[in-house]
Amino acid sequence: MNTNQLEAPGKTAPPRRAIVKFALGLFISAAIIIYLVFGLDWRTFLKEFEAFHLLYLPILVLLLLLTAVIRAYRWRILLPGDQPVRFRDCFDATILGFMGNFVMPLRAGELVRPWALSRWQPIPFTSALASIVVERVFDAFSLVVLLGICLLRFDNAPPAVLAGARIIAISFLVLLALMLIGYFLPGPIESFGHRASNKLFAQRAPVFAQKSIA
Repeated sequence: MNTNQLEAPGKTAPPRRAIVKFALGLFISAAIIIYLVFGLDWRTFLKEFEAFHLLYLPILVLLLLLTAVIRAYRWRILLPGDQPVRFRDCFDATILGFMGNFVMPLRAGELVRPWALSRWQPIPFTSALASIVVERVFDAFSLVVLLGICLLRFDNAPPAVLAGARIIAISFLVLLALMLIGYFLPGPIESFGHRASNKLFAQRAPVFAQKSIA
């Protein structure tokens, strides 16, 4: 008897690739949870947890929710495309990114955000990831400005700290200027990127060079 006849009408077996991806994700999640359970200093954790005031928990939840709403709205503005993206999808992807940062190393939740949004909206993963990079650049620039304001309060700051702050500030100002030029003058920046890609990768990695100018 044909095995297809044993299946219920209207239902198809899940593809093998989806099963493999599901099993791999389940294995990675289980490995992370096991590592956290056995690698955590439970004595210190319980001691710190006892010092926590539960009355602050609703305030913390509200602040986290407000942060997610603001970040989702800002991300919605930075996303490319002519059609606006639904705020609910941006918010859900932002929450998934927060959760990924909590349980995954190296802030891998920042990759979960664009990946989830690309599954719900007709936005390529690379375009959504580019918006995350732009978002992080503006975050870093804001932190540099706040760092400069804080350093103004120190009369005798170490010279190394002042020099490092200046270097970081100048670097982000240059990067911000390049981003603004790329926004208002996309043609010259795109042609420069194509020439640089051809010069750097045309001989060593022609496939990569072809994809970068596609």
